[in-house]
Amino acid sequence: MVALRNGMLVAAVGALQLVTAQPGVTMPTAAVLGWQLNDTGCFVHYNMATMAVHASPPRPNLQGCQDGVTAPPQISSWQPTALDTDAWVSTCKAMGGTRMIYVAKHGCGFAAWKSKVDYNYSVAQAPDQTDVVAAFVKSARAGGLGVGFYYSDATNSYCRVSGGVVKPGAVKPGRQIVVTQEEYDNIVLAHLGELWGNYVRSTRANVSSVSIVLAGTVMTVWVHACRAHWTSYGLTADTVSSLDACPARTRLSLLS
Repeated sequence: MVALRNGMLVAAVGALQLVTAQPGVTMPTAAVLGWQLNDTGCFVHYNMATMAVHASPPRPNLQGCQDGVTAPPQISSWQPTALDTDAWVSTCKAMGGTRMIYVAKHGCGFAAWKSKVDYNYSVAQAPDQTDVVAAFVKSARAGGLGVGFYYSDATNSYCRVSGGVVKPGAVKPGRQIVVTQEEYDNIVLAHLGELWGNYVRSTRANVSSVSIVLAGTVMTVWVHACRAHWTSYGLTADTVSSLDACPARTRLSLLS
């Protein structure tokens, strides 16, 4: 297996040398090649939509509040009684996984960590204040797995956001808030700053411009976004060109 892996790496490097002379070709870094050779990763979706059956009224078919406009479940619905991050890790390793990505914030808008951002839809305001992101990182590290986060900025029902854009209309008191586009953008940046700055070693994030340095042990940052929105965050033209135009959504992986 090791010999095969090394052989694949040598072949990949040789192929890269053949195309380096081609103008306009962006070459994968050593980190990107290493990530590709890590084989299997596991994606864990455990967020407010998981609790939808406890919402009032029950919403068993909720798939992450995908329309971005309908009010999300009340924060009291967050009852992670079955949370077992060690089981996540053991399951991932049993299937040959080398890394895990956790959905830290999905379409409902719930932040599954103790956020200090002025945003009252996170673990910090929930009846059960178990920091799921912290528990996930601790279990993954103990199990020797790489760590990654998924964060959707394209949809946020708590802020009435769809396609990365704040939508006009009446809000549901206690379950949604009124924000401007600039305020929402700042919330996103502050959230990402917390995730990358507080839960990943050797990571710095300049949240004012999304000038991000990913180092150390983070493996994947999966941002659910769209071109127009990320252009406003100051990403380079090369990066933004890889994203679909709004309102279509895509995933952007930033690799250490």
